[in-house]
Amino acid sequence: MIKRRARIFLACPWFDVFAGGSERTFSDLARYFHEYGFEVEVLTTTSKSPYSDWQTEQFAPCEYQRDGITVRRFPVDVELKKHFRALELIGQGKEPGPKLQEDFFLHSIGSLALIEYLKETFDPAVDVVMTGPYYQGLSHQIIRALPWNVILLPAFHDEPEFYWAPVLKMLKSARRVFFYSQLEKNLVTQAYGHELGRKLEDWPVLGLPVEAPKETAPQAALPARDPYVLYVGRLEAGKALPELCKWHVGYANAERRAERTPLKLRIVGAGNEALIPEHPDVLFEGYASEKEKLSLMRGAKGLANLSRNESFGYVLMEAALQGTSVIVSGDCPVTREFAMSSGAGIPVSSQDNYTKALQALADDEVRNGLGRSGRNWVRDSYNPAKIINRYLEEMGP
Repeated sequence: MIKRRARIFLACPWFDVFAGGSERTFSDLARYFHEYGFEVEVLTTTSKSPYSDWQTEQFAPCEYQRDGITVRRFPVDVELKKHFRALELIGQGKEPGPKLQEDFFLHSIGSLALIEYLKETFDPAVDVVMTGPYYQGLSHQIIRALPWNVILLPAFHDEPEFYWAPVLKMLKSARRVFFYSQLEKNLVTQAYGHELGRKLEDWPVLGLPVEAPKETAPQAALPARDPYVLYVGRLEAGKALPELCKWHVGYANAERRAERTPLKLRIVGAGNEALIPEHPDVLFEGYASEKEKLSLMRGAKGLANLSRNESFGYVLMEAALQGTSVIVSGDCPVTREFAMSSGAGIPVSSQDNYTKALQALADDEVRNGLGRSGRNWVRDSYNPAKIINRYLEEMGP
């Protein structure tokens, strides 16, 4: 068990901005650790968003309090051009050599000033440092600066970068690794089990705490909307948003040819809006507040997320807690396993699958049954008290 006098440092590329599941993970962990009585410091960068220029679009370096938690922002001071050179080669279908692989990770979002602060402040005899995700440079920088002292929350996916040499170097130098799912740990075992040996067996699968927000007032009635399915998340090709839009347009056009009224696809998030087609049955809602997002989830016939690169699928858990069924990619092991184990939804792998899933969700009995199953499963599996207590146990010496 972690010592009561320990400070918990949570280091992440973005905080208090819209940056997807990783930012949400560290935001929630900071809040829970603080509620359990620990002194928490969040160390992050001045970058405003994953979708803007990482060096020119920055907050000023600062320190502030958020609900009793100290947040420190440090400047992005790495050579980003080296990172983008590696990205350019990947886009050309080329395999970057060892030097470019290093540059890809060490010169993505990170801060040498943050590293220096942590080296001066961190007490390895008492304190705990946690960082993630693996894909951004900050985690690599911190683990190299404080080898065998840092807990990594990697959010690994089966993607080319996962197999590059800096990842194994990071794993060997981490104090421990906490996984979000057994499938994530299995991926590491298959790729690096021989090199990591028995230490990998000791690294736990913890998941994340998930709970519905406490309502402080009666829920307002939803505004009248045509029946819809919902997408919530980053607007990027890596989340399979183009595929989702293409399949929905195909479904909607077929329904209209058959003189039936299709479900709308409502899209909530931020990023590359050019990925959203102009079509009467695909509607972009923009960024939504937490309250608005949950309201949209409750009103949806289902939440659709076809991303193949997920290590946990937090937004699916949120939807399930609202009693909303889900449509997921049949090619993503993590979300497929969630949909099947929880009974919350339907995996799809083709246009025809997607169309049949939407038709199934039109049946109130089917849809409500999926919603009940998912809500009960998430409440039992990711109860915050149970999950946070496991974190505190595993964070100890």
